[in-house]
Amino acid sequence: VRAGASVLPAGRRGPTELEVVNGRLAAVRPLVEGGLPEWTLVPGFVDLQVNGIGAVDVAADIDEHWRELDRSLISQGVTAWYPTLGSAPLDSYAAALARIEGTRGRPGVRPAILGTHMEGPFLGDRHGAHPDGFVAPPDPEWFAGLDPVVPQGGGTSGNSEMTALYGTLMRYNTDERAYEPYMAE
Repeated sequence: VRAGASVLPAGRRGPTELEVVNGRLAAVRPLVEGGLPEWTLVPGFVDLQVNGIGAVDVAADIDEHWRELDRSLISQGVTAWYPTLGSAPLDSYAAALARIEGTRGRPGVRPAILGTHMEGPFLGDRHGAHPDGFVAPPDPEWFAGLDPVVPQGGGTSGNSEMTALYGTLMRYNTDERAYEPYMAE
């Protein structure tokens, strides 16, 4: 892939060639030749929380709806993302997680699914707009049976153990109303 400019970790660069092998960036080379497209190559966005877009709900929709979601995400520059599930009864998550997992192998151009972001139900004692009936105390054993997810812990009711279980790098302290660096042991 060649372009008149690129944005790299070291900053904006002039004419650039990117070598892609098996869908992954293998090399970045500066170019001196002219006549390149006026494009600027930039890294794609990683969206950490996508419940859906428009009428598409990642907790319920599949097939054509996911293709619509793929097109929407790509049009926004998203190259990787985390489908997000809101608070719901515990027994409803298995089907939604299976649907999300089933979408990973689909053919075509689409952003990579990096995992699943579970917005609930283990939200602690300050759960905002999430329905009381769907919020539960942290249950590490329930989580242990799942593929890696990004739990969103908060409050003071033990969610730090849930967060630590999955090596989350940042957590939101609802008492202090601030993000804190956090690394699992």
